[in-house]
Amino acid sequence: MDGAMDPFMVVGLIDLYCKCWLMNEAMTVYALMPSKVLIGLNAMIAGHSQNGDDFKYLSLFSKMYKEGMRFNETTLLAVLNSAASLQAIKVSEQVHAHYVKSGFQSNIYVVNSLIDA
Repeated sequence: MDGAMDPFMVVGLIDLYCKCWLMNEAMTVYALMPSKVLIGLNAMIAGHSQNGDDFKYLSLFSKMYKEGMRFNETTLLAVLNSAASLQAIKVSEQVHAHYVKSGFQSNIYVVNSLIDA
């Protein structure tokens, strides 16, 4: 993929593939992104969520976290929803700790997701 390609166009392509249930193609486009941007990760999150594949999403999140990628509230809310779907209590506890460290604990959506998880 061309290094000068607009990240928003790439994310649009990822979103298109996800909505067509073509997750392998979406993942390929994401993997070929010259620089991983948060909107690309959030597009993959939404795609896995829409397609009911919470385990793959959590694996992707874990990998990107280990690589040092920063996350926003949208990303972490999706992690909590996936963890709740999988009944992964340890993951929920770890995400809660990350919320507290990040200062998101006063967000009403975060609080509601923590209750669900």
